[in-house]
Amino acid sequence: MISPPTSDLEVHQFTDSMSTCTLLVLPDSEVAATILIDCGSALGVDSIKSQTREFINNTLSSVRPDGAALNYVVLTHPDQSHYNLLLPSLQGIPVGYVFYGGHLDQYAPNIRNWIESYGITARGFPAAHSDISNPLIRHGLAKVFVLAANATGNVSSSDTSTNSLVLLTTYGSLHVIHWGDATAATGKFIRANHPTLCETTGPADLTLLTGHPGDARQFWPWQPTQQGKDTTELLGLEENFPDPSEPLMRQRHAYASALFEYPEHPVNWEITPNPQAI
Repeated sequence: MISPPTSDLEVHQFTDSMSTCTLLVLPDSEVAATILIDCGSALGVDSIKSQTREFINNTLSSVRPDGAALNYVVLTHPDQSHYNLLLPSLQGIPVGYVFYGGHLDQYAPNIRNWIESYGITARGFPAAHSDISNPLIRHGLAKVFVLAANATGNVSSSDTSTNSLVLLTTYGSLHVIHWGDATAATGKFIRANHPTLCETTGPADLTLLTGHPGDARQFWPWQPTQQGKDTTELLGLEENFPDPSEPLMRQRHAYASALFEYPEHPVNWEITPNPQAI
């Protein structure tokens, strides 16, 4: 699966208060790698599948003029509202690898059948797993690490939100956190496993937080080290609920949950909101 070269880390999101779908493009001098993180909606499949399919196809086509394909799909946890749009949106799109939080048996049968039918390599994680020494994905200067997987200590736990697969993508000094539906308990797990990381990687280093942080704000594992006015305001935003009276960029920040500036490594990001939710 080869994509044209790109110089920026690209973060594309189709998101609103009820839907989530993030597509990353990892840059390299020769080829780019693509990662789809979750694709689902609490609104249901029929009401939104055409928009998400268009979003994925348009984004992939922009970096793959030779044809759309995905190197990786990440399923953060077995909540259908995070993956029920995946198969309708990926019809005809080849997929290389699937990574998932929780146990594969907790996902709908059509997901398991899709993986088996197409011979897709799928990987889950042990109980209470976290590893920032060995990248899960490495591509050019970009690395993707597992901050948390199955934080309850039980891979098959019914507490699927706490078991969310939480990823950290780094591109030089730039960091992107992919939170899934992880809870405050997951935040405590991350901080317990990586206190130095959480103390030294403050909001000045974080560029974008994707997913639905929810009650994780009660125990956000990163301690603010250089908290400026904008950072404080952005941390306080209710995720995915922009205020229409705010300037456009502030609305875009709200859709992304939290945006932090760090100019040393470039990031291109684009939000495609669900028109039914505006």
